[in-house]
Amino acid sequence: MANSGNRVATYPDEGIYSNKDGANGHKTKESTGATLKTVSLFDGDMALIQEGFYNVVKSSSANATGSQMRSSVTTISGKTSTAETYTQNAHATAVTNLNLNAVAYDESKTIAVVVKYPQAASTRTYSHQQIARDILNQYGSSSSRTN
Repeated sequence: MANSGNRVATYPDEGIYSNKDGANGHKTKESTGATLKTVSLFDGDMALIQEGFYNVVKSSSANATGSQMRSSVTTISGKTSTAETYTQNAHATAVTNLNLNAVAYDESKTIAVVVKYPQAASTRTYSHQQIARDILNQYGSSSSRTN
């Protein structure tokens, strides 16, 4: 949703570099993400979805499920989800397996992060959101120093 509905293949920031004595060497491979699929929506519909992603993180509502992704470095928009599966443990006791997901992107829409946290013990676990936030914070801090 950050890039107007284009689903882009995952790729390193701009390329793969050689490594010599722990330092970046020359670029050995240029990277660009191939567009895998495009979702066609009217501009107003896309804007409404992007506003929803923003509100998941920044809204003061109790329904803002992504509040752990709030950042002081960049504005983060995102989506969270929980997939629950049920099984039995070795003692034939019913257990719930939670798979938590966070998808987030920064204000300038230059980076997107997806964190999947399989087999979480509780819906009150926010590690996946905090990891996404910390990656975007680090990226924002690093890119502001280089610009």
